[in-house]
Amino acid sequence: MFTRILLSFFGFLAIGVLYASWTIDEKYAPILIPIGIIIAAIIVFTPQIDWWWSNRYPPKTDKRVIQFLETFYPYYNSLAEPLQKTFLIRAELIIKSMDWTPMGFEDIPADVQYVISTYAVRLSLNRQKFIFKYWEKVILYKHPFPSPQHPKQLHHSEIFYEDNVVLFDFPHLIKGFINPDNVFPIGLYEMARIYLHDFKVELGFNPHSFNEAVFSAISGKDFDWIRSSIGLDVLDGEAIAVVCYFLYLDKTMELMPDWFINCKKEFG
Repeated sequence: MFTRILLSFFGFLAIGVLYASWTIDEKYAPILIPIGIIIAAIIVFTPQIDWWWSNRYPPKTDKRVIQFLETFYPYYNSLAEPLQKTFLIRAELIIKSMDWTPMGFEDIPADVQYVISTYAVRLSLNRQKFIFKYWEKVILYKHPFPSPQHPKQLHHSEIFYEDNVVLFDFPHLIKGFINPDNVFPIGLYEMARIYLHDFKVELGFNPHSFNEAVFSAISGKDFDWIRSSIGLDVLDGEAIAVVCYFLYLDKTMELMPDWFINCKKEFG
């Protein structure tokens, strides 16, 4: 992103000035003060600077990606053209802000990156600062995987809070995006968990009012549907309730009206 270029430039400049002040003359040292102020300002205003740059020089989204969204993501089609442009720019910026690590393969399909960034954009669309600041590492597998936290369970997704890492079995991720009625959308679930953690969101979730019976009443599905889709027994009820808001809007409004109102305020 543009701010990374700026930070690299002023970082090298600071090193050059520091070297000159040590080896040539100390009179160069005061120059470090405005450079330091500029670097600090870039760090503080990174979202605004990158957003300004992206609007001035919009990244081009591949037409195949746009067709993919138009085919499988109805919410994108519901947006007016200016908001579609905003949506795509944000998706591009989120993709560039993340560190993508494929496990056991080399080339990451573009639609995988856009599925994850699409969920992130949808969750944060009402926010001016929308980049998930502390969650940059994405690890992708082509199959269910064990992990240090769950070495005996092959599962399809996970987040690791200690290192701010999210892991996906990406074929399963794609299935949930394309057909969320039949395959629980693990991407939306995990990105909702990250969103709630990263932005310190308080939605007034009450675990006593959202249990397996309530989920079944809202979705028409058994709770084991989620367990089998993720591959883990311990699940995040608040994130599942967020998924319900997006997938089963009317039923969520009917059976969890307070939760619906809070989600409506947060996500639109």
